[in-house]
Amino acid sequence: MRKFLALLTVLVMSIGIYAFAQGEPVTIENMGRTTVYEKAPERAFLFSYSQAEYFAALGLEDKVVAFVPGMYTIDDVLPEYREAIGKMPLFTDGLERGSPNSIEFILDKEPDFAFGTAYNFTARTGGAPEDYDAADIKIYATRGTYIAKSSLNDTYEDILNLGKIFRVEECAEALVAEMRAEEEAVRELLKDVEPVSVFAYDSGEGTLYTIGNEGIENELIRIAGGKNIYEDVDKHYFATSAESVVDANPDVILVWDYNITDSVEEKIAYLKGLVEMQDVNAVQNDRFPSVPCYAVFPSIQNIEAIKTIAKGLHPELFD
Repeated sequence: MRKFLALLTVLVMSIGIYAFAQGEPVTIENMGRTTVYEKAPERAFLFSYSQAEYFAALGLEDKVVAFVPGMYTIDDVLPEYREAIGKMPLFTDGLERGSPNSIEFILDKEPDFAFGTAYNFTARTGGAPEDYDAADIKIYATRGTYIAKSSLNDTYEDILNLGKIFRVEECAEALVAEMRAEEEAVRELLKDVEPVSVFAYDSGEGTLYTIGNEGIENELIRIAGGKNIYEDVDKHYFATSAESVVDANPDVILVWDYNITDSVEEKIAYLKGLVEMQDVNAVQNDRFPSVPCYAVFPSIQNIEAIKTIAKGLHPELFD
């Protein structure tokens, strides 16, 4: 009987310790959906190096069962996280531009959680949310990819939400505190500068693609001491023309660096070669700083993006 009671005591204590470790169920609002996490997921599928970087920063690399590169490479990742990400299972075959084009690819990896952007969770990409529900896979999309007028607070909220979901709240809170401190330091440095007018050049020839005020990119430019020439346009990415840019006459043309596609130098050469652009201030003064697209999209590198943009707009403060 004593042996039985002893075993029973050990069993009860073990269950108690496990329950304590898991904590109370966590409820998360994401993409207009409410998801309850009774326990932390164990097998995560990640849609790009950017999502992998979140996991590395939170010490969750052992939770990753598979990830795909998206439109990035390991060179886009901050050096301090490359070793951890290098240990995660990377899959590159059977993809379109670095991403799955059907949910079957994800299901084959048997995850219980998938983390990506809102663009990944559609019927024509990695599967619609209902497809994941049917497979009992919980999903999370970065807030900045579906919330209008998104901001740095959405990136911070993503980190905190992941902390709650995986029961690593302290690590998530510490990361956000560090990022907020860096943001405040940049704001303090730039508090007295005159905003510089900026044309954000994403891509395109003939038709030029740029940003309005709907995405986090607009806020990053503003914090960095810039003024987006299209900040009054209620769109995220949209098409414009060289003539429209000429009319706005920006002082700086900020070039998105996609790393794996057209080079920054080729983009700059194209714009400089347009006859109609010759009198634009940015062209006259050869002001074409670049910023990694990885960093301006919702990610833990958003603060790095602000610093990079600020150096391009106000180099005198960084000499």
